[in-house]
Amino acid sequence: MQLLALIAVALFFAGVPYALCLMVRHLRPAWPRRRKIMVAALPLPVGVMVMSAAILIDGYTRPIQSCSGDSCGFAILFGVGGLILGAMGMVLGLAIAAVGVPKE
Repeated sequence: MQLLALIAVALFFAGVPYALCLMVRHLRPAWPRRRKIMVAALPLPVGVMVMSAAILIDGYTRPIQSCSGDSCGFAILFGVGGLILGAMGMVLGLAIAAVGVPKE
């Protein structure tokens, strides 16, 4: 079941940049190849990384008295995991977008 979830997340992180790549390629044909790749690949991972950084900062700045059990530790763990997921998604998205934009 976890493998299926991992495959679904990887397909999502690959499918969104490819769809954006096709859209940017048709809407902005005059843009250079590098700009098309960046615009197509970065929105999803950057959004994930911003939300994960917000959770990470919240976990670090929350007073210890307000944490029940190990909830602050889990917030920090989730934030770091999201940052790692965002970085891997960025690499995957850049690779997929580079495939989707043909060389001129």
